[in-house]
Amino acid sequence: MYPYPRKKSLKKRFFIILLIFLVIPIFFLLFIRLEGEKPNISINLTSSYLGASQSLAVKVTDKKSGVKKVRVTLEGQGKEVELLDKHMDAGGLILGGGRQEINFERTIEPKKLGLTEGEVIFRVVARDLSWRGWFHGNKSTIEKKMTIDFNPPVVTVLTRAHNVNQGGSGLVIYELSEDCPVSGVQVGDHFFPGYSGLVEKDTVLAAFFTLAHNQDTGTRIFMKAVDLAGNTTRAGFTKYLKKKRFKKDKIQISDDFLQSKMPEFDVPDDEQTDNPLLTKFITINNQLRKENYTRIVEMTSRTEPAILWKGSFLRLANSKRMAGFADHRTYFYQGEKIDEQTHLGIDLAAYSRDKVTAANHGKVVYAEKLGIYGQTVIMDHGFGLFSMYSHLSRIDVQPDQIVAKNESIGLTGNTGMAGGDHLHFGMLVQDVFVNPVEWWDASWIKNNVTSKIEDVRSATP
Repeated sequence: MYPYPRKKSLKKRFFIILLIFLVIPIFFLLFIRLEGEKPNISINLTSSYLGASQSLAVKVTDKKSGVKKVRVTLEGQGKEVELLDKHMDAGGLILGGGRQEINFERTIEPKKLGLTEGEVIFRVVARDLSWRGWFHGNKSTIEKKMTIDFNPPVVTVLTRAHNVNQGGSGLVIYELSEDCPVSGVQVGDHFFPGYSGLVEKDTVLAAFFTLAHNQDTGTRIFMKAVDLAGNTTRAGFTKYLKKKRFKKDKIQISDDFLQSKMPEFDVPDDEQTDNPLLTKFITINNQLRKENYTRIVEMTSRTEPAILWKGSFLRLANSKRMAGFADHRTYFYQGEKIDEQTHLGIDLAAYSRDKVTAANHGKVVYAEKLGIYGQTVIMDHGFGLFSMYSHLSRIDVQPDQIVAKNESIGLTGNTGMAGGDHLHFGMLVQDVFVNPVEWWDASWIKNNVTSKIEDVRSATP
């Protein structure tokens, strides 16, 4: 009887159906298949140089329509070398479904690709599965100018005499033919980097190094330099290595020592053993010692690129030496051997809670408790040289503080694994402990360090 409202309802349903079957697909086409966002390209090139061999990684991502094509080339010297030309499946017609991420890794060897030294263009071109650009997709391009270099750097040693004691320090000053991100002295499996700044020429560098107490005089020692293209040079230099004898000592561990010192350490007691305190001591003397050294390595991994110190280093005033550097200690408990370790510093004792001063100018990099060493201060003197002050009862400095030679840094004590009030003083080249006696000796410093620097400075224009 009233047909008009029914016709209106039919029209409404028709429009809803039209929306479902026409408008929604158009929406998907506009925002997925016709999206306008370009693929993202990232590459891992750490240098603009290519040497004889270099690893390369390329990552292409497209979170919307997916990656369609990736092409990687090296172009120059009248040719184009294709490293990758990869096409991906288009996936579903409406919603896409192509791969959203493509990773490409390859070792590039320019000579095998027929390329010689000179400039080339490294190019990555990527397209996605969008229907933009008449179905070609959105396009991204990265181009980087690179230099192929096969020639290793030349290392010229400028210092003549290099006399190094076992457990002692040495200094090499050298010049590089080109910029090298890595250069220095290789001693066995340990590398000591060089630093510029002694003279105005950035290609002149100096490296402190050491023959560690546990390395013999037959250890391979040579100069090493790696240029920006990854080319490596190894070069020998004149040196005289002197073997040293280190003292052997027997340490008797008493029950009084265990009862007085073990509570200081936050190491769980092993109640399953017959002597929990003794077991705790052995754990501390081994495992905690290793953990403490890992922390020392971390603190000495960064250094000021300048020589901060001047003149000989100071020892604790009016002090008596109680234990020497690299003393080999064997620990006994009730007549039985329980452990052995090496003492990598010098113990100095004067008065209880005696004032401890900085051995030389430097920057504090550590000032807090350090396991077996107790309250400890570590100072950076630049170019990888550090001093260490342990078993302190009080610390008067803080990290990043610049401290002058002979300025107070704390008081002696018996914190950590100390059996009595004293200062454990150590010197390090990078993360290797060296004999402090050399650095207390003004004649040794003049002959082995400062005279070398003066000679190079006077000879360098």
